[in-house]
This record gives sequence, C-alpha cells and structure tokens, in this order.
Amino acid sequence: MNKLGQKIFDYAVKEGKQFYFENWVPKDCRCRAFDDEIVGITREGWEHVVEDTRRHWLDIIARIAIFERAKKLLEEAEHFQKHKEVGDREYWIFEAEIEEIVVRVVVRSINKGPKHLYSIIPKSSVAGVVKRGTNKK
Repeated sequence: MNKLGQKIFDYAVKEGKQFYFENWVPKDCRCRAFDDEIVGITREGWEHVVEDTRRHWLDIIARIAIFERAKKLLEEAEHFQKHKEVGDREYWIFEAEIEEIVVRVVVRSINKGPKHLYSIIPKSSVAGVVKRGTNKK
C-alpha cells in the first residue's frame, strides 16, 4: 500500500472504530427478527471485520463504509434470509438493500450461547460502496 492509501486506510479505521465502539457497542442492539433479542456487538465482530490480515485494505474500508447501514439492517430486519449450523456454531444471515447498497450481516452463536455480530459484508462492488458510502449524509 502506498502512503496515500495508508493515510486513507488509517483514517477509515479510526472513524470506523469510533462509530463501532462509541455508538454501537454501548447500546443494546435489539433485533426484530429475533423478537427483540439483544445481539451483542463485540470486539470479536470488530476483529473479524477490520483486523483480519487476509483482507485487502480496500475490502476493509468498504466494510467500514457500511457500518451504519449494517446497524440499521440488524435492528430493523423482520426476517433473516438464511440460518445454518456448523458444528457447535449457528449463523443467521441478513441481507437487504439499504440506501442503494446491498448489505449482508452475519450473526453467530457458539454452543447455543448469546447471539453476536460476526461479520459485515458489502454485496456491491468495493468502488461502489466506497463512493456511495462517502456521498451520503
């Protein structure tokens, strides 16, 4: 990554971290699809989305750019699109178009424990997500 890319990445992570930990983690995230059950917004979700070193830096920026949309989807969705069990883990997948971007949110539970945010995935192109994510107010 070049110097300009590094500056852009650092800024996106800083702003994303502020939103995630100051505006999302401290508040209860009640999910309509789970009869208003609380879905934990945890450090593990942050690490999976932002700190996974296998991800390209543009992919990470695209995921950060849709944090607010993902929050809205998780809180307002009345149904999830898919449920699957893999060993001792359960996954619920939510997907919807929010403000012109298709967003996927994955919620996970381990050993039938509390549900928590696991992943946020833009289903639109990275360039489109970054462009539209920064043009919205």
